[in-house]
Formats: sequence, structure tokens, C-alpha cells
Amino acid sequence: MSSVNTLELVARLCNIEERPAAARALAVHLGAEELLLFVRDPEVGALLPAPGFPQTVRGGLSLRTLLKRCSQETLLRDEVEFPPGELRAAIAIVQPPVVLVALSQRGNSPDPAPFQSFMPILAALFAAEHMTGIALAQAANAREMVVRFEALAMAVEAARAEASSLNAELRSQDRQKDEFLAMLGHELRNPLAALTNAVTLLGRKGVPQALLTRLVDGMSRQVGQLSRLVNDLLDVSRVSRGRIHLQPAEWSLAEVLSDSLQEIDPLVRERHHKVIEDIDPLLMVFADRLRLLQIFGNLLSNAAKYTPEGGTLRLKSVRRDNEVLVELRDDGIGIAAEVLPKVFDLFAQAPESLSQARGGLGIGLTLVKRLVELHGGRIDLASDGLNCGTTVRVWLPLHTAAPVDSGRQVAGVAATGSTRQLRVLIVDDNKDAADTLQHLLEGSGHSVVSVYGAYDALEMAASEKFDLILLDIGLPVMNGAEVARRLRTSGVSVGRIVAVSGFGEVIPNRDADVVHFDERFVKPVSFDALQDLLRRTGAAKT
Repeated sequence: MSSVNTLELVARLCNIEERPAAARALAVHLGAEELLLFVRDPEVGALLPAPGFPQTVRGGLSLRTLLKRCSQETLLRDEVEFPPGELRAAIAIVQPPVVLVALSQRGNSPDPAPFQSFMPILAALFAAEHMTGIALAQAANAREMVVRFEALAMAVEAARAEASSLNAELRSQDRQKDEFLAMLGHELRNPLAALTNAVTLLGRKGVPQALLTRLVDGMSRQVGQLSRLVNDLLDVSRVSRGRIHLQPAEWSLAEVLSDSLQEIDPLVRERHHKVIEDIDPLLMVFADRLRLLQIFGNLLSNAAKYTPEGGTLRLKSVRRDNEVLVELRDDGIGIAAEVLPKVFDLFAQAPESLSQARGGLGIGLTLVKRLVELHGGRIDLASDGLNCGTTVRVWLPLHTAAPVDSGRQVAGVAATGSTRQLRVLIVDDNKDAADTLQHLLEGSGHSVVSVYGAYDALEMAASEKFDLILLDIGLPVMNGAEVARRLRTSGVSVGRIVAVSGFGEVIPNRDADVVHFDERFVKPVSFDALQDLLRRTGAAKT
């Protein structure tokens, strides 16, 4: 037996791919038939076939028993079934972590000495393989950790950049909020100052009639301005929460635009603007007229405010396929390129808006955009920069029905005739509001009673018959909606019950309560609207 050949065959065991063939050759070389190699796994403590050998061993119970004994002895002889049903002679040589099992025919067991001579080499080989495997696994884990850390670092950097961007955006929004609050204070204080001065003057004796007329006119304008500011704030909140419900009807777009122009006529005259109209009289829309007036009134007002004296406003309407296009051009101050993308953002205004003090809260275009979209339309705004004017385009769905005859009833509003004397009950816990409204209605020839609480209203309505009840919603103890419900279900004969509310909705989140009212008004109610209500109530009475 050549030791050189033995070492060469042992060396071949180092190659995992050659290991089974080298083991068979080594077994034959040393006088055995088959050679099995097992390695004790340090993690689980069990003997496993060495890497490169089949991991499913063909031996039966006797081989497993032999391998179990290898944990106490270093050399064992026995007979084992390998494969099951075939007894063979076996010697097991142990050199931790390796166990070598040499198999041969029964009665022909080989000499264990040659096997024992190279067992230290095999032990070192498989220990090294195990350590190499651990090192490779650790290296792979390290590489994976590096990749993960790099991904984490990128994610952290992206998060840092996003946080920086969000912080910048929050700072911008905070600045816009501060500017908005400053503008709100400015816009509220101006009319309040005028009203305060007017009230002081009215309190003096011997006020000339001419001055009295001017004071009343001025107070009316300032109250209108305050109402518009409050309504804009409420409307943008309601639109944002989806609480605005349109009341669409068939309208002539030309009439709506004409009314919108009429609304800004005082400002146009004051600033000596030239208005050029190119309006198609045949275009019809199916929309909420009040909201259309709000949309175009806001746009026209902006154009007039931001166009210098003597400037020109061009308004036209044309058909574009199944849409109507309303285009408004001005030659005013225009919009800077950096501001243009944000003009429809809430509270967004150009930086110079405060110093120019042109008025407005910076919510008008936001509200306009959302109202246009509620109608199924769209809006865009363009400007070539400062002092280059502005162009606004509004698209609305075209309504193809026949034009409305201006002489007939429109959108279910009854034709109004002369006002009949009505019996009116006013219910409002604000005594000043109730009493002043009573004086107004009495001045129009109506018989009016005011009460200031819910139970007084129920008692009064039960004792007298009223054609119209103007019922405040925000009453203490019992709200107006409950008062209306009790009146409707008590069997008391009542006429029209009209809600008068400081809420944008009758009662927040309780729209079902409006079923007990014939109509609803939001405070402050204009005298024209009240007159129209009284005329319609009188007409219904006849």
C-alpha cells in the first residue's frame, strides 16, 4: 500500500465536487468497499453527512445506533445494514468533529490503522470548511448589511430632504397665515371704523339731512363689505368640506354676466375703466345663479381692483364644442411668474398685496375655482408677468335648451306683485337684531311682533295667527329647528316658517332639520331679500 497514493486520495477529498468519487477510491485503496464521512454540526450537535455526500443516508437503524455510540468511543466495530436488508462489516473511527465509517463484506473488516493515520487531516479539513462557511456567511451578511445601511442612508437623506421641504412649506404656510390674519384685521377694521364713526355722528343732535343720507349710504356699503368677507370665509370652508349644495336652473349666461358687470359698475366708474363686451346672447347654462354671480363678480372685481385708472377690461363669451368659454382680459398689474402657480391656493396673495392695500382676503380665487369645479367646469389664469395684464378663462358645460324669455318666470320664482300687509312673528334671542328688523318691517306696512326665546315663540304662535315666522336657529335652551318641528306637529295654524341663521348650514351636521322650514336665510339678510320674501308670502296668501 503506497502512502503517497493514500495522501493523494485524501487530498482529493478537499474538493467537494470530487469527494464521493475520492472516498470510494480511498476505500478500495485501503481494503474496504465503501467509505462514509460524517461531520458533527456544532450548532445542532448532530452528525450530518459531510458536504458533497448525499444528505439522505441509505443505512437503517443499526447504522444510526453505531453513529450514536461515536460520541463516547473513538474506534468501534460492528455489523450494520447498508443498505437496509444487507449486513456489512463496519469500523467507525472518530476524530472530532469527523466520523469515518468504512464498510466491507462480513468477516472482511479492514485494518483501521491506515484510516486513523489521516483522520487528523480530515478533522482539520472539515473544521476549516466549517469556519470558511461561517466566514462566507458572515461576509454575505456584512455585504447585505452594507447594502441595507446604504439604502437606509439614502432613505434617511430622502426623508431629511422631504422634511426640509415640508418645513419650508410649513414656514411658507405659516407666513401666508400671518399675512392672511393681518389682511383680515385690515379688512374688518376698515368697515368697522367707518361704522363706528357713523354711529357716533348719528348720536349727535341736529345732524343735517344731507349728512344723514351720506352716513346711511356709507353704513350700508360697509355692512355689505363685512357680509361679503364673512360669506367668503364661510363659503370656502363649506366648499372644502363638501357642504355647499348647488340649486341649478336654466339661465342665460349673458344675463348673468350683465348682472355681474352691474355689480362692479361703481368701481369701474370710480377708476375710469373701459369695459369691452363681446357676449353671445344665446348661450345657456344649467347652474346655480347666485354662485355664478359669485364667480364672475369675484373675477371682475379682481380685474377692476388690479387694473390702474383708465385701463381696459375685455369680457367675452363663446361656444367651444359642448362648453361655453368666458374669457376676461385686463391690462392691469399682472402676476409674477413665481406667484402664478399658487394663485388658486388658499390664502395665497402676491407679496405686495399688503402694501398696496387693495382689499380682499386671498381666498377669492380659491373659492371661485372650487365653485367652477362644482359646476363641472374648469378655470385657468395666465399672465406674462408684472405689468403685463391677466387673462382668466372659465369653461362651463353648455346647456342646449331654448333661451329663457326674460319676461317669464325663471327658476321657479313667482312673479312679484304689490306687497300685502302681513302678520309677522320675529323670533331672535338678539334683542337688537329682532327690534331693528321689526322697525324695518313695520316701516313697510306690516304688523310685526318680536319675541326673544323659544317658549315665548311657541306661546305667541299658539295664541295668534301669523302669515310669516322669521325664526332664528341659534336660540338658547331650545334651538329654532326644534321650535319649527313643534309648530308643525302641534296642530297650530301657522303660515310660512323661514329660518334665519348665523350658521352657514342650518345646524352643523343636521341638514335633516330643514324639512320643517319653507326657506332659509343666512344672517345678515338684505332688505331686498326680505322684501322679495314678503311679496311672495303675500302673493301666496291671496
